[in-house]
Amino acid sequence: CGPGAAERIHVNYHGTDLSRFRVARRRKGGGFRVVSCGWLKEYKGFHILLEAVARLVDRGIDVRLDIAGDGPQRSYLERRAAELGIDGRVTLHGYLRHEQLRRLYRDADVFALPSVVMGRYGRQDVIPNVLAEAMAAGLPVIGSAIGGVPELVEDGTWNSLRRFSRLTPPTVRRVWRHECEQAPWLDGSVARSIRQVGVPRRFPAVYRCGWQSLDRRGHRPDSVCWEPKVDPVAMSDREEQAVLPFHRPFLGEEEIAEVCDTLRSGWLTLGPKTQRFEQKFAERIGARHAVAVSSCTAALHLALETVGVGPGDEVITSPYTFTATVAAILYTGARPVLADVATDYPNIDPEEIARKVTDRTRAIIPVHFGGAPCDLDRIAEIADGCGAAVVEDAAHALPAEYKGRTIGGTGKAVAFSLYAGKNITTGEGGILATDDDSVADDVRCRRLHGISRDAWKRYSMEGSWYYEVSTRGFKYNMTDINAAIGLHQLDRLDAFDKRRRELVARYDERLAGLRGVRTPKPPVYGKSAWHLYVVEIDAEECGIERSQVIEGLRSAGIGTSVHFIPIHHHPFYQEQLGCRAEDFPQATAHYQRAVSLPLFPAMRDCDVDRVAEALAAIVEA
Repeated sequence: CGPGAAERIHVNYHGTDLSRFRVARRRKGGGFRVVSCGWLKEYKGFHILLEAVARLVDRGIDVRLDIAGDGPQRSYLERRAAELGIDGRVTLHGYLRHEQLRRLYRDADVFALPSVVMGRYGRQDVIPNVLAEAMAAGLPVIGSAIGGVPELVEDGTWNSLRRFSRLTPPTVRRVWRHECEQAPWLDGSVARSIRQVGVPRRFPAVYRCGWQSLDRRGHRPDSVCWEPKVDPVAMSDREEQAVLPFHRPFLGEEEIAEVCDTLRSGWLTLGPKTQRFEQKFAERIGARHAVAVSSCTAALHLALETVGVGPGDEVITSPYTFTATVAAILYTGARPVLADVATDYPNIDPEEIARKVTDRTRAIIPVHFGGAPCDLDRIAEIADGCGAAVVEDAAHALPAEYKGRTIGGTGKAVAFSLYAGKNITTGEGGILATDDDSVADDVRCRRLHGISRDAWKRYSMEGSWYYEVSTRGFKYNMTDINAAIGLHQLDRLDAFDKRRRELVARYDERLAGLRGVRTPKPPVYGKSAWHLYVVEIDAEECGIERSQVIEGLRSAGIGTSVHFIPIHHHPFYQEQLGCRAEDFPQATAHYQRAVSLPLFPAMRDCDVDRVAEALAAIVEA
């Protein structure tokens, strides 16, 4: 990084450790210059390049970054560079002509290609142009393993790189078709080391940049300007690790195509696709009706309105829930009454419900925490005894089962969440499932301002301009854009559920016997949806506080959460309900020990292993 310098560089693209390199190439005039080129889109990874430059500058390295290209992320990249204090070292050139690009490459030391994702969408000609221009300039090329570069260079599939557009410069065609035949394409296994074959000294290497590839055997080809570190680097020893988020939704091409079809149709709000989604959802859970709304909060509120909850009434629910459950009760003017949870699992204790019943009790909201069903039969017995309705908060419980019956398949009112972090998603959204025709009709009316049924059709050829407001309503409808996502998410539900169970089984196996860590107990009354995997940390047994465990996992690049901060710990509810933090000891005890670990279908088995190893290292230190 400058005349005669040899500095270690550590870079991370898309969470993949690209290096432990030493720079061996000299550059006239001092300093070190990285150049990149592409469509500036979120998934392309250019923001990670900025982070890499910032880290190098922090280490006293004189480095500059030039990015050729344009796109919707350009303004964000400019702002981010300023936030990192490197705006004077980063230049966004916009689109450049080929001769301008060649001049840029001539002044650079290395070409970085974070991602080639767009090659999958019919733009293969762009990738050989970008790479061949850099290679023709004699630049080393670094590409991201996760960003898609290896897919184009391994197992013979790199031939797709030779698909040229008629605009490809002749010099680039010549370099690519003749000299690239001898380029050091890597072998097809991430686990094996770099293999060099017949590399001309004047031609740069093209690396598959995964840490496994670079560090296993430490081959040192003479012609390579970027030299892989010889000794292996264990996961636990790396300075930078891939970030494993707490959750990541899975959306495929089917969802994208359906959303695009909706946008092209011109009908964006509540309409025919929402109806299709409702029918499909009802069939999946075995309910007579599924009414799509804007959120699970909206579904709970509408359900309470429909069963007649209002000012002066009381609604019993769990303190171990998200604020939305209790907020929906307050929307109606009723008073929330909290009943503590069980000692072995944070679902509401039916006997605590029985203790809280009064002559003002109008409804009971059991919360199926983490996807495990509550004791619905006992709760229904208590509700029947006091004339209260049961409205289930099933935000976590798709597709859970209670004694062989799918949650939502039977019941007066069951509210599901379709938020981005749930087992399936519509981005934002919720469902109110019911077997009661009158409840379904009332909720459909109330979700759209209390306007008469099928009011959304008034703008279609089959509808009428005339409408009437028949009851108090709200703006709680789902849109066809959201429903378009949900149509295909439902198709994936069974596969998602199967994968969640596999991951849970692996967690159970890897964490078994770990001192001071209690894994979640299997549900007593049926099948859990396993929306969450919550371990409880016994601080006395393992000698470390819950907060230290969370911080340790964060430092290891592992996302976590805490479900939930109980209702009676929030200042607003303490004031509104007259409760104190010590009022519900079981809920507080669960909260003080709880850590939610990553759990989502796209996780790999090795991700679970990584979490388990990191957790073990923390509690056994």
